Amino acid sequence: MSYTLKMSQGFWHVTHTAAGHSAESYGRFKYVQDATDAIEKVQDLENTFRATPQRVFDNQLAVYSALALTELAGFDDTTNGDDACSSVGLTVELGQENSGSVLDLRLWIDWADDQRRESDGPMFAVTISRDSCGIAEEFYVGDDIEDAVEVALNVALPELRRQQELKTFTVGLTFYSEGFNTNGYKVVEVVADKPSNAIWQAQATAANEHAKREGLTNWAHDREASTDTLADTLHFNSAMIVGHGPFHGQMVGTMENLRTIEIWTAGEQL
Repeated sequence: MSYTLKMSQGFWHVTHTAAGHSAESYGRFKYVQDATDAIEKVQDLENTFRATPQRVFDNQLAVYSALALTELAGFDDTTNGDDACSSVGLTVELGQENSGSVLDLRLWIDWADDQRRESDGPMFAVTISRDSCGIAEEFYVGDDIEDAVEVALNVALPELRRQQELKTFTVGLTFYSEGFNTNGYKVVEVVADKPSNAIWQAQATAANEHAKREGLTNWAHDREASTDTLADTLHFNSAMIVGHGPFHGQMVGTMENLRTIEIWTAGEQL
């Protein structure tokens, strides 16, 4: 069991060969006290399990490092008992219209020994997932803890706060198809930061479904994005917006005289 501790580029760098492991784990600390505290914690863990067959997680030093660098931003140890690798991060609730839904930001720390890694890839990853659904948006995957922390704090965390403000809306739209001389009504569920953006997303969704239903392919709402002719024009008459969560079913508002969407297509009709 050995440690090296040195200062470089404003960080205290610690490398460590864990007992029973051939691979090194490492951490970077802003303050020397954080580094020495982490070394003591790792030593205590190894001493606790020294006489047992259990192998200590060989990258615990990196966990303490990531936590020391992110705790002022609200990060905590988010490792679960059933996780194959450790993590630090935070969980936030979405806006009140999405009461009960949460977002998880995680900086994952896998084994230093690449033969034991869950991901069968790099050592670190930064992700955001919703409601622990297993589908995560990746912001960083790599082997540099400083880069991982930088992305977690300056990219993923602002995105988490942005998504935290998003709300779920149900938008009911009435529209008239000029090309097919028909009236339409469409209900769309969207996630947006405010009703006006929710309406625009709903209009785009309704236009896309209308185009597909009428057999129009490769369509665009802007002629510059297409190379052919105007296939249809949708005149949206009104939108009714309803919020979700504890205010489920409560009217948020209605809007009339919405923007018109032109459907330009370069594809052939089916």
